[in-house]
Amino acid sequence: MDQFYLSRPTVRRFVDAVEWVSSRNIIILARGRYLGDHSNIYRVELDRLAKTKRVEPLRKIRSQAGHIVYTIPRSKKNTIGTFKFFHDNCLRDCLAKFIHDRDYRDIEKLSIANDKNADAYFPGLYFEFDNGHMTDRQLEEKLRATYSDQGAYRVLFIMGSRYSAEAERARLKKIIDIAKRVLYKKPGRILATTYHGYMDTGKVFNAKGEVILNENT
Repeated sequence: MDQFYLSRPTVRRFVDAVEWVSSRNIIILARGRYLGDHSNIYRVELDRLAKTKRVEPLRKIRSQAGHIVYTIPRSKKNTIGTFKFFHDNCLRDCLAKFIHDRDYRDIEKLSIANDKNADAYFPGLYFEFDNGHMTDRQLEEKLRATYSDQGAYRVLFIMGSRYSAEAERARLKKIIDIAKRVLYKKPGRILATTYHGYMDTGKVFNAKGEVILNENT
């Protein structure tokens, strides 16, 4: 591949929705999955968007661990901390995959939640990225306190791990088992998948079987 396959307005709308991105996030937004050997092309294009004078440029900043990210122009951040960087970067991977698989429809309706209820929000769908730190009790309390209320919406838990796909699959089973017990009156409330599984297939699961995540989910 020797071409950048994504319009600049689409990139900017996504950055505006999620506040900052890495080049990996934009590769997934453009291609639907991570293609590491093409990362330089996307990094160069993001650098151009950080230098443009035609419109307000993106801000290019460095995380405390040395990662380069690109923020919305009005961002007051001068750096991105190491705390939660793995979590937040993987969350943006999943949001990029979600928007790509929707053919970029309603991208402006996506947002980082910025509250305790969820990591991100799209009308009718909340996103929770779990990187293995929450205990069984914490997961159960999260479901009871936050997602047992009335309303027509779903919550997608994306179970990630720094260490192995097996760890992700174990946590996927855990959240589904907890949801069956805690939200037995709301069997459609919780969807779940593993990070790597979602990146590969775009599929999510509920208590009854497999679901393809799309605009009707």
